[in-house]
Amino acid sequence: TEGYANWKALKEVAFERFGEAKRPNRYKEEYRWGSPSRGKSHIVLKYNQLTAKGTLFIFSNEIWKQREEHEKQEAKEGAAKGF
Repeated sequence: TEGYANWKALKEVAFERFGEAKRPNRYKEEYRWGSPSRGKSHIVLKYNQLTAKGTLFIFSNEIWKQREEHEKQEAKEGAAKGF
């Protein structure tokens, strides 16, 4: 979204649809539903006050795990080559 009014509308709809969320940092407009380690998906809703942009991310936990495994493998290969 762009602009605070659009962010507010997105936030309201997200809470209506997904219920109460976790807010990791009370000073940031960031909310989370679910966990990468449990269930099939997790959701992150963020608002950046500097850019006045809000974003809703919906992640597949299976793809999240595959990405993490891929990054670990790349790090091992990079370390073996001396980066």
